[in-house]
Amino acid sequence: MQKSYSTIISAADLELNFDSVHVIDCRADLVNDRYGFEAFNRGRVPGAKFVDLNRDLSGEPGVRGRHPLPDRNNWLETVRNLGIKTNDQIVAYDDVGGMYAARFWWMMRWLGHENVAILDGGIQQWESKLESDENPARTTKSHYSSSKMLTKLIEINELTELLQKESSRVVNLVDARPRERFAGLNEPIDKTAGHIPGAICLPFQENLDPDLRFKKAEKLRARFEEIYGDGIMEGVCYCGSGVSACHNILAANIAGLGELILFAGSWSEWIEDSSRPIETDC
Repeated sequence: MQKSYSTIISAADLELNFDSVHVIDCRADLVNDRYGFEAFNRGRVPGAKFVDLNRDLSGEPGVRGRHPLPDRNNWLETVRNLGIKTNDQIVAYDDVGGMYAARFWWMMRWLGHENVAILDGGIQQWESKLESDENPARTTKSHYSSSKMLTKLIEINELTELLQKESSRVVNLVDARPRERFAGLNEPIDKTAGHIPGAICLPFQENLDPDLRFKKAEKLRARFEEIYGDGIMEGVCYCGSGVSACHNILAANIAGLGELILFAGSWSEWIEDSSRPIETDC
């Protein structure tokens, strides 16, 4: 593979470079823990390895939220067990426009891995034959070495301090959840409805065209700049539990807006302390 991919890759380009790519299946469902693995067994891109949202891409749920990041060293060990090597080109996919694949993308960049992209439009765009063997070939563990993070993180204490400062524009909060959840009109998952005060709602689904492929870079740029203008470089992305927030970070990268900051604990961590303020539009 002569060209490297660090944001998205088309199904055509994946097929063209298939022999030199490490493929990862990230399918999941927030309310059905078995969905991803069952979908993987029913049919996957040939040679793909499966990562589980709860077991591999998250730590133990609790005061840090529903899907806190795992310990970075534990994640490094997971990557080694997947057989990924330091210079591999990785392509991740799901079936919901990249919501879960973007979390994997972000976490590989957390280890300093630049050659990682998501399959634009997901497995639905893959027109070649799927593999359905329930006993895929065993993977040889790699000696993957992490390097300097390509991502940005903010912890809840630091975010709280920034939000308490006099200037309301110290930090620009971008909430990736659907508008009705942001407004507090409907909360199907978390115990408290609403959003962090001062946040702007930019649902991750609106990064996509109807076929679940990402909008063109100029449209994504306009979407962010309409809200924040030049201040987008200071943006902090969150969602319900730090998963779909990564989709907005990916979209900003596609748009050439630089690396936005992830608040990994997101709303589900924010509401663990009842003294933290919330807003609703009810």
